[in-house]
Amino acid sequence: MALTKSANRMISGASVNVLDFGAKGDGTTDDGPAIQLAINSLPNGGTVLIPDGEFLISTNVSITKGIRVLGAGRVNFNGYTSSGTTSHVVAASSSPQTVFTYPFVVPTAADVAVYKNNVLLTYGSDYSIQNMGNVGGTITLTSGATTNQIIAITTQLFQGSTLIRVSDGVTAFSFNKGNDIIAFGCSIEQMSFASTAIAQSTYNGAPIFKANTHAINMSHTAELVLDRLDFMNLDKCIFTLEDQVTVKPFIEDMTAKDCNYFLKTEDAAADFTVTNLSLIKMNYGIHTTSLDGLVMSNATIYRSYVSAMYDVGGGVDQISNFINISNCHFFESGSTLCYFHSISQLTITGCDFVRAGLVTNTVQTGLLIYNSETVSVSGGMIERSLGDGAQVYGNRYVDFATNIMYSGYTKGNRTGLVAYDNQSINVDCNITCVGVNAAAAANFQNSKSVSGVITSDDIVIGRTETLVQRGVTEYVQCLTFPSVIGASGNVNLAVNIPYFLNGNINSVGALSGQSLVVYEIEFPTGGSTTGVEGLTFRVNGPTQTFNNYIVAAPPSSPTVFAYTFTANSDSSIAVYKNGTLLTLTTDYTVSGAGSPGGNITLTSPAAVGDYIWAGPRNDEIGDFSTVLDSSGRMEFRKQIDYNITGGNISDTFSLYLFNNPSSGLGSFTIAPGSIIKVKYKVCEYAIATY
Repeated sequence: MALTKSANRMISGASVNVLDFGAKGDGTTDDGPAIQLAINSLPNGGTVLIPDGEFLISTNVSITKGIRVLGAGRVNFNGYTSSGTTSHVVAASSSPQTVFTYPFVVPTAADVAVYKNNVLLTYGSDYSIQNMGNVGGTITLTSGATTNQIIAITTQLFQGSTLIRVSDGVTAFSFNKGNDIIAFGCSIEQMSFASTAIAQSTYNGAPIFKANTHAINMSHTAELVLDRLDFMNLDKCIFTLEDQVTVKPFIEDMTAKDCNYFLKTEDAAADFTVTNLSLIKMNYGIHTTSLDGLVMSNATIYRSYVSAMYDVGGGVDQISNFINISNCHFFESGSTLCYFHSISQLTITGCDFVRAGLVTNTVQTGLLIYNSETVSVSGGMIERSLGDGAQVYGNRYVDFATNIMYSGYTKGNRTGLVAYDNQSINVDCNITCVGVNAAAAANFQNSKSVSGVITSDDIVIGRTETLVQRGVTEYVQCLTFPSVIGASGNVNLAVNIPYFLNGNINSVGALSGQSLVVYEIEFPTGGSTTGVEGLTFRVNGPTQTFNNYIVAAPPSSPTVFAYTFTANSDSSIAVYKNGTLLTLTTDYTVSGAGSPGGNITLTSPAAVGDYIWAGPRNDEIGDFSTVLDSSGRMEFRKQIDYNITGGNISDTFSLYLFNNPSSGLGSFTIAPGSIIKVKYKVCEYAIATY
């Protein structure tokens, strides 16, 4: 009786050794037929032992009927390693010869053996080794070899372990033997799989693998146990085929390096248990389609050239029913780090998503979830994505409680949490953005119900009244609608809405202070929709638009800075350098007044690290347009004031509605005396335009 580690199930029957059926384990003979004979000798199930050695499989092996395939132990690939033997025959012209090359990796002196005319030499006294730990090196003999003597250098990495070498284009083990037989209660344990040539990729390069060369096809199995296995230089380590049943496999204690896929599944795969993985330099860690049930824990997937987890969830017009990911760590990717979709229940607990996009130095998202029913993300962190931290959209119910740090890492201007088109989302997390032009901490856009708490000093977009953010004071101003707005009409909703900005200088000397953002106006229901699409909104305030720069390096023209707003005159522009108001003509000149944009030219060039700010003075008016949606809500982002001076500012702003005459939609008819809600907020830090 053999006990499987994962499921504590007994596999009955005899034990046989593949060597008794003709297997050689020499790395050159095709041992596939001999292993198949050993399996076939156990019609009622049992254990097939594959002992120490390198077993080449050039002929696929099929497993059925409760077979346990048990190796002698896993190969220690020891980071990136390779094996082999190289021989040198000393030529007369080279005699005596002391230096001999080898093409593989020798991690330590114990991992190699050197022979002179079949006599084993002693490391230290007979030879030394150069370039250990890297691909290729030399050995230097203490006493040189003479003409026609043979020097053989061979690795000893695989002693005491079972290595399955898979020929190009071959799948080593499968479970579909004849007429769709379902193999129940089988296992493969304690061995390693590699292509015929073990090789390492460069640190920044794509994984090296043999196309169409695979270890285990687990289609047509139920309760398969895969335990204590290693993989290297393969296309797919473990996989299923489309529409071929695979139910309740147990996959645990695995390592893989320089492979295309670790786990790839198609439709009809269900109820996977995956635990204790260590994957490095893969294209894809987990790649699935319509995976109906996955419990995954304690995995580390490092430096995925594409994605650590990709396309996990339902297929076309399908929903996967249960995905649970816990205590996993995903580091560095070339594309989206982890991507989930179309899942009825998705739970992610205590997982880290770090440095998405770093492998290819492109803007990529750390965590993407969409089109799912119930989503819960808690614990862990999303850190230093080169793109957005997380994108969560098109879902029904979402609980999000994972901290997000430094989105837009090295790129800037990216959002921590983008969560749009969700029916309901509850948030409880800290979000920190990075970059000169850091984008919003969170952007909920048109998510229907938003609640919870965000701790951030950056602006959050599309919030409801129930979401709280530290560092932001939010106001709702109720105003009385005075009259019907006729075609081309312009009505003053309110004047002198007060606000207060408390300015300051942060610890590194860059200007922060506070900003005023008007972001929503809500009309009562019951009004006519006639003319709704032609309705625009206008805000008058001290600084409706501005431009700011932190000089990172001397520009091509270190004195010239562009502005994009309209200024009535040169004197209507305020210019600050490191918080100090500059003087027109003395410190700068202006071009382009009266037009949409122009240039500000400093008298003295700006230095690296200088903060340059320019905006219209208080007497300038800025207009912008938006439209009213069918719910009576008009959402927008308008930063109308920014405290650049470091002092306190008390001021007011005015609001207007305008019925666009070019729309041809007529009057916006709402009863005079109706209450309109205007929402605005004072934020601790001003960020990019909205």
